[in-house]
Amino acid sequence: MQNLRLPDSLITAEEEERGLDIRQVWRVIDKHKLAIAGLTLLVTLVAALFVYRQVPIYRATATLLIERAPAQFSPIQDPYSVYSDQWLYYQTQYGLIKRRAIGERVVRELELDQTPARQAPQGFSWKDLLPEEWFPDPPEPTPAQRFNSAVGGVVGGIQVSPRRNSQLVDISFEASSPEYAARLANAVAEAYIADNLAGRLEMSQAATGYLTERLVELKDRWEDSEQAVQRYLDSQQLIVAEDGATSLVNQELGLATEKLSAARRARLEAQIAWDDVQRAAVGDNMKEILPTVLNDDQIVSTNATFLEARRKAAELSKRYGPKHPTMIAANSELESAESALDRQLQLAADSVNRNFQAQVAAEKAAQDEVDAIKVRVRDIDRKEFDLDALQREADKNREIYEQFLTQFKSTSAAGDIPNANARVVQRAMPPGAPVKPNKRRSLAMALVLGLLISVGLAFVLEHLDNTVKNPEDAERRLGVPVLGVLPRLKTDGRQDLGPLRSFSQNRQSIFAEAVRTVRTGVLLSDLDHEKPVLLVTSSVPGEGKTTLSMNLSRAIADMKRVLLIDTDMRRPMVGRALGNQKTVKGLSHFISEEAELDECMHQPDPSVDLYVMPAGLVPPNPLEMLSSHRFESALEKLRENFDLVVIDCAPTLAVSDAMVLSKLATSVVYVVRMDSTPVQAAQAGLKRLRRVGAPLVGTVLNHAERRPGNYYGKYSTYGGEYYSSYGYVEDGKK
Repeated sequence: MQNLRLPDSLITAEEEERGLDIRQVWRVIDKHKLAIAGLTLLVTLVAALFVYRQVPIYRATATLLIERAPAQFSPIQDPYSVYSDQWLYYQTQYGLIKRRAIGERVVRELELDQTPARQAPQGFSWKDLLPEEWFPDPPEPTPAQRFNSAVGGVVGGIQVSPRRNSQLVDISFEASSPEYAARLANAVAEAYIADNLAGRLEMSQAATGYLTERLVELKDRWEDSEQAVQRYLDSQQLIVAEDGATSLVNQELGLATEKLSAARRARLEAQIAWDDVQRAAVGDNMKEILPTVLNDDQIVSTNATFLEARRKAAELSKRYGPKHPTMIAANSELESAESALDRQLQLAADSVNRNFQAQVAAEKAAQDEVDAIKVRVRDIDRKEFDLDALQREADKNREIYEQFLTQFKSTSAAGDIPNANARVVQRAMPPGAPVKPNKRRSLAMALVLGLLISVGLAFVLEHLDNTVKNPEDAERRLGVPVLGVLPRLKTDGRQDLGPLRSFSQNRQSIFAEAVRTVRTGVLLSDLDHEKPVLLVTSSVPGEGKTTLSMNLSRAIADMKRVLLIDTDMRRPMVGRALGNQKTVKGLSHFISEEAELDECMHQPDPSVDLYVMPAGLVPPNPLEMLSSHRFESALEKLRENFDLVVIDCAPTLAVSDAMVLSKLATSVVYVVRMDSTPVQAAQAGLKRLRRVGAPLVGTVLNHAERRPGNYYGKYSTYGGEYYSSYGYVEDGKK
């Protein structure tokens, strides 16, 4: 039959579906319940010893009102109110309460360095459990050491607790004496207020001294800046008028600009006239253009004479020919008038040109004058800018001086009236009951903590326990199905052979029913063979394989003819169950043909069809005998006479007998002792059998501490604890 192994995917899905198994958790707790209870009790007792030896501690509380913005007599910013954010301000005040300066003030006022420091009560100490001579007294402290110790005790004992959504702050102190705690809490509150007042007075005086020195410096700076303004006016020869030093120059610039505009207009008019003259000269039509442009009387008269001579010559040309004396005289007069007009026009053109050049020169002179005045204006503007900077510096120094003078007068008037930002609204009173230790809560926490620690250690030990714990664990980690779980049997020691005959002695016990369950699994897993051979082995000695072999053979004998062969020749146990194994013939005698088959087989109970073949005389090398052809032939002969042959084989990790005999068997059952056999050992043994192709049908878990049914999880209601309802009883009970 093929080896049976659960697929890893199926195991994973099953585990994921199951999730956290509460039964397994309870099994671990129940298994270690005594250790858990003991450790929990120990932790609780130690905590009780510690708590009941502690000195009662009392807490006294004084309440302060800390104002964010106290009334001020001076406009100077409050040196204790430098934080604009309210949260930062109050956090700062809480830190100021726990300063060393507060502790020193309290120690000096109450003279705590002259008396024992009761604010640090002595509680439980492990030194109390040891002899006093082991801890010699320390040397006497110096006054400075006593003072520092007292200050450290006060500062370390101050507790500041602000009240939500208010300006109230609780200052608490704890001590072994209620009166002492109240005294210290009030002293800390008063020391904080006094230190605050002293600090404000010191800051006010420091501010007055600073303002005095600063006032002299600012006055000197103001005077120096005024003198710098005057020196600059003298060096630059500036005259400052009411409307500024550049007002006169700006007036000159305005007049020069107007003059430049007039010169530019005259130059444009002259340029237009000159352009007309140039165009007339180019087109030879000066006689037609100039009279329309120029208004000279001489040109007008000459032009009229010319026009009259031309008209006269034109009329005469109609009556006379060109050679007529009258016509000749008229043409001569026309030429004379035209020459006179040309001379006048040339003179006028020259006059226009001279006028244009003069206007150009006049415009340039006016532009030069404007540019010169602009240079003067820019120079004066720069000087005036520097003068303004010096004047602003002087005004600023004067303003700062006046402000500091006002502050100085106000601070001098209010310097002797400091105001505190806090006051006591409720003094501390001696408490009536201690605040610690809270014995009930401490013991409850110790009980819970001890329980958690002990349960955690139990699970750690369970996790470190690398043995097979239940059928599911065996199937998951070994990869073969579990045929059954055998409960632990009561024995009188290692020499007690009662478990080997437990099935016959008490057939109504839980153990007997568990054997029947294994019998069913074995028979159903080997239906293909007519004469099956069942091999029973384990990982190491002491796991109960012989107990299973004998009781299983007895159970199957109720149904079939069975032969049990003891092949564990190194530690034979079957022969011991029959009596003196040294005188009983068995397997070794049959294989060596020293005895007949009938002499080597024994029937313990004639009413049961069960035969037993013990190991017989142990040979020098049992493995050679078991691997010989004689043994194989003998086994075949035995199979012919029996319905089932059960072989009790040596452990797989001890010797190699199981690997040799598994080749002759039709099915192999592997016995694992619960909570004892390491998983690695069982895995190694199964691996060796698989390597030779052994027909593994399953495992049997032996030596279960509880009834078998409890190891099947949710199916336990059909297990061993209900066997009694079907007529089964526990081992040893009738």
